[in-house]
Amino acid sequence: MGLPRVLVVDNFPDGREMLVEYLRFRGFDAHGAGDGAEAVARARVLLPDVILMDLAMPNVDGWEATRRIKADPRTRGVTIIAVTAHAFAPDEVSARQAGCDGYIAKPYDLTRLADALSRSRSNRSSLLFAADREVKKRPVSRRRGRAKARAANAPPHSAITRGREGRHRKS
Repeated sequence: MGLPRVLVVDNFPDGREMLVEYLRFRGFDAHGAGDGAEAVARARVLLPDVILMDLAMPNVDGWEATRRIKADPRTRGVTIIAVTAHAFAPDEVSARQAGCDGYIAKPYDLTRLADALSRSRSNRSSLLFAADREVKKRPVSRRRGRAKARAANAPPHSAITRGREGRHRKS
């Protein structure tokens, strides 16, 4: 049994293409879609094992695309993982209500994601567990994330610091 067929849905071409190419490099049968309508159409043709679905997209968003995919008897069994910058508990709840089987907040670790996808072919629950674990390790808020970065002597999120004269400068 080979690695799963994965459909990556994201309206940002650079991010989508990078993930598709990385998954192909790792041996997956990976494909991309630029919005929810394209995702629904491609899911019906490709019948992927897993869909990595961005939620915030123009036209047909990820929530609606997920509902349509889960409503179709041909694609109802496809595992859909929400992969999104919407990183708060209510967003996870709404994604699951739409039919997503798991949830991963951006940014995420490509290697861990690919490893979880590799294990998912034989054990669907391992993918869902890995997706849930990925959510739990993200910072609760930007402020908390910035505090952690400063504590580790890393530049703040915006990479803007104050110079001696009190003016902002890029670091």
